[in-house]
Amino acid sequence: MIPSTPVSGRIASIPVPVHSVMIVKPALPVIASTVAILLPVVADLIAMLLPVVADVLAILLALAAVVLPTLLALVTVSLPVVAIP
Repeated sequence: MIPSTPVSGRIASIPVPVHSVMIVKPALPVIASTVAILLPVVADLIAMLLPVVADVLAILLALAAVVLPTLLALVTVSLPVVAIP
């Protein structure tokens, strides 16, 4: 008897009691290496942006200290006018 030629992409014919097993490698090493590459980049970006954000925040807080009392004064003046129907 001449055995049939193997066909690519198919499981070879085996006896029924023997189950076929497919070995799959987990993707965890790929994800872990990607995170390991990206974490230093993110840390460097945060280190570069933090001084800029701190300066901008200081300017915005100084502006808010000037603008908020004026806005609060306008709200307190206009509040009785708005309350009258």
